[in-house]
Amino acid sequence: EPALSIEGSYGSYNQADLIVSAETPIGDTFAIGASAATFNRDGFGTNRNLGEDNYNKELLAFRASAEWTPTDRFFARITADYLEDDSNTRAGHRLIPGLFSGAPVLDDVFDSRSGIQGPNNAEQFGASLLLEYDISTDLQFKSITAYREDDNFTQIDFEALPAEDLDVPAIYENEQFTQEFQLAYTGERMSGIAGFYYIDANAFNAFDVVLATTGDLIGLPGLTALTEGDVDTESWSIFADVSFDLATYFGMDTGLELSIGGRYTSDERTSSVLRQNFILGNSPQLGGTGVPIATTSDFQGSEEFTEFTPRVSLAWKPVDTQNIYVSYSQGFKGGGFDPRGLTTAAPDFDGDGTVSDDEIFEFMKFDPEFVDTYEAGIKSSFADNRISTSLAYFYSDYTDIQVLGSVGVDTDGDGISDTFAGVTTNAGKAVVKGLEFEASALLGYDVAVDGDSLSAALALGLIDADYKEFIAPVVDPVTGATSLQDVSDERVFQNTPETTVHVNMQYQRPAALVGNAGMLSIIGAWSFRTETNQFETTSAFLDEGSYSLYDASIVWKRLDGKYELGLYGRNLADKEYKVSGYNFASPDGTSSTLGLEGVLNAFYGNPRTLTLTARVNF
Repeated sequence: EPALSIEGSYGSYNQADLIVSAETPIGDTFAIGASAATFNRDGFGTNRNLGEDNYNKELLAFRASAEWTPTDRFFARITADYLEDDSNTRAGHRLIPGLFSGAPVLDDVFDSRSGIQGPNNAEQFGASLLLEYDISTDLQFKSITAYREDDNFTQIDFEALPAEDLDVPAIYENEQFTQEFQLAYTGERMSGIAGFYYIDANAFNAFDVVLATTGDLIGLPGLTALTEGDVDTESWSIFADVSFDLATYFGMDTGLELSIGGRYTSDERTSSVLRQNFILGNSPQLGGTGVPIATTSDFQGSEEFTEFTPRVSLAWKPVDTQNIYVSYSQGFKGGGFDPRGLTTAAPDFDGDGTVSDDEIFEFMKFDPEFVDTYEAGIKSSFADNRISTSLAYFYSDYTDIQVLGSVGVDTDGDGISDTFAGVTTNAGKAVVKGLEFEASALLGYDVAVDGDSLSAALALGLIDADYKEFIAPVVDPVTGATSLQDVSDERVFQNTPETTVHVNMQYQRPAALVGNAGMLSIIGAWSFRTETNQFETTSAFLDEGSYSLYDASIVWKRLDGKYELGLYGRNLADKEYKVSGYNFASPDGTSSTLGLEGVLNAFYGNPRTLTLTARVNF
């Protein structure tokens, strides 16, 4: 049957959203569908320098699909989507005064004094084709073909002040083609899937690091450091996973299933990196007329990484309401070359007095990352399925773990950083272990009136993440010599709080609205997390301590689903909490490592918002 859905929302900060979707059959075997959405909101704060919204939203999205089922054995679906984001440049909140200008810290964490201007937009397009064919009753073939691209022109004002102290206009362009074939078998005692996956991708970026205030200080007006990185990835893999119903094989009264699988991956990365310093303006790549004065990287390299990664699991069902399992799997993340690397910073590894091409190659390259993960758990249901629980313990052992970072670099030895370098290293070893517990329960029904119910859900996560080895360059404060040392006792895991909790409760009851019978739902939620580190080193400025968030909603829905009306509240206590940040300053915030103002800037999660949403389904 043809269907049409219209959903509109209005809320805090002039939030105004509209989503329209429709679908209709065309004949007996064909159907089409489409949707369009616009999401808009004023900023949570203001750019006091430019008079623009900060943290605003301006998004437009479209999606279309078509499905064809000529027989009961063949199915095809094609989809396409488009997204345009014209939101303003988002600037962070300075946590320290300007070290050069003396600019004070603002009293509103969502306000900024950023001075960078220029185009700031993003476009994404994607399309996919799914084909399914039932070769027989127990054998199915599936093909998944997809293409995706995005183009982004953005402006990043790292120091978030009017001057061009550390401004970064940037272009990011990505495109990828993927193809996957699957052959799935389902039998009485055995089931499995085998397939082939291929990806051909390109990631291009060009950005200027504008250090105009530094340039004025050292006699290089309009100093700008260009980074242009172009990375091609061509990867393919073959995989298989087979499950055996051992209970049927051995005539057992309880369920027992063994699954064995593996994947072989070939991952080839080809990179080119161009780094140049300019004066008198931006680089031509970013629309400027700057004059080049030095080339600090002109690198090209290619490397292939291959690996076989196995997986095995055993699941036992002593009763129908309980499933106990153990599993082992190995993960692999391919290596590559840092597209922001600075070849002139490559060290003389063999100490022969010359930095060779091979040493530059090894300096720019980072190796694959590996992880061995062990997991054991139990999933249960009780009281006629009114209570469900899931408990899992995991232990992940990482080797050659990849860590991304950026540092300021002094290229001429005058003690002032006049460019920056991306640093991607295989830091060493780490262990991440923890517990995950989830539970849901129907606490009661017909509690206050006939037909009502009260339910609750809990999610608890406990994580212990610890670097066992973290090799990094360390400068001797006495001699000034640099050596590689294990600094694992000084490193922490990024964005990995030790404890996370989420609890929600929902009460439902029959309720009529304007003569329409329906159900009213009242939902409350509490989320909690312990201290979160933004980077691999602790920061008294950027790390976020433990905090709680409270949400609530009240939603009415007609019994046949035609009408729905809801009021949603998020972050009701209006908690200010950091979610990310920039750091180009000393740990105590008294000196800058890039630019003159010092960068210790934080971005914050959304403040308290209320949203009224109405939906009509035809």
